Amino acid sequence: EIWSTRRLYSHGVCIVGDLVYATGLSDRVIAEIDLKTGNILRKSGKIGWNPANNEFMWPVWIYPLSNDSLILSDAHSGYISIINRNTLKVVDYFGGNGPSFKHLDMPYSVIVHNDRIIILSTYQGRIIVGDRYSYKMNECIAMNKDDWRYIKTLPAYADVKVFGAGWVNYSGVGGPVLSLFGGNYLLGKSFIHPITTYVNDSLYA
Repeated sequence: EIWSTRRLYSHGVCIVGDLVYATGLSDRVIAEIDLKTGNILRKSGKIGWNPANNEFMWPVWIYPLSNDSLILSDAHSGYISIINRNTLKVVDYFGGNGPSFKHLDMPYSVIVHNDRIIILSTYQGRIIVGDRYSYKMNECIAMNKDDWRYIKTLPAYADVKVFGAGWVNYSGVGGPVLSLFGGNYLLGKSFIHPITTYVNDSLYA
């Protein structure tokens, strides 16, 4: 270990050149850290729901957008913010948690790949892909097709791609089965689920 710097509940960290950017869920700020020494150079942000005021509720992910900017996802407000690296201030934002496919639900991560922004909307069980310049979202990849039947009539999402075959929400119903203490269990995200009845794509305990 070369150095360590204390940042409480720092879910998001990225390195750009000789600087480290780290979020903090305790103080709701972005910290700029010297990569060589670990010294905190600057902090920016405060608790709140309005990114226009440089406010964050649960800044969980930060990622390089360009040489001059970063992109940040705030799970509890649902906003995706663009951060100017020179000022560490929000210069633009989009998204927001809300009902229906037009909004997000706890976006826990956002990355940039070439000309695309890719957002994980956690509790909708989908990944949304959009343009990095216009922020227009134009592709949806859903965890389970049946969960998204209501959007199939909408032109923008008429063809929903599916991943995670054999999963229903956070349960791996396709197996494998774990035998433990005389019972059978399915694996899931951060838990095991007792096998009882599987009816119409739902598990009943």
